[in-house]
Amino acid sequence: TTALAATIAIDSGFPFVKIITSDNMVGYSEAAKCSKIAKVFDDAYKSTQSIIVLDDLERLLEYVPIGPRFSNAVLQTLLVLVKRMPPPGRKLFVVGTTSNGHVLSSMDLSSAFQVMLTVPALREADIKS
Repeated sequence: TTALAATIAIDSGFPFVKIITSDNMVGYSEAAKCSKIAKVFDDAYKSTQSIIVLDDLERLLEYVPIGPRFSNAVLQTLLVLVKRMPPPGRKLFVVGTTSNGHVLSSMDLSSAFQVMLTVPALREADIKS
């Protein structure tokens, strides 16, 4: 799903495309992650058309099934920012990827998105050359 979301975003022709991944935030505190995510949304609002891909949401949330444990600060940041309407004259398309949709439902994050699609795993024959 990550590759599909990234391809759609890049091929969109939108002037602002940003992919937020946990890989870029290794070692960040919760506050630093929230700040970085908020900055991406603020930057997106400056463009007339923007796409933000929130890649692997459960990793962004530091979700661990044992416990369960997750970052409530990051969850609240995402809930506020994904639900917020962009300024007048601006369009923002937010895509989130996950391999644990039920986890996002239990955190009520799935309600922040208007559409949920299940994407089957790619087969060898599906891969472009």
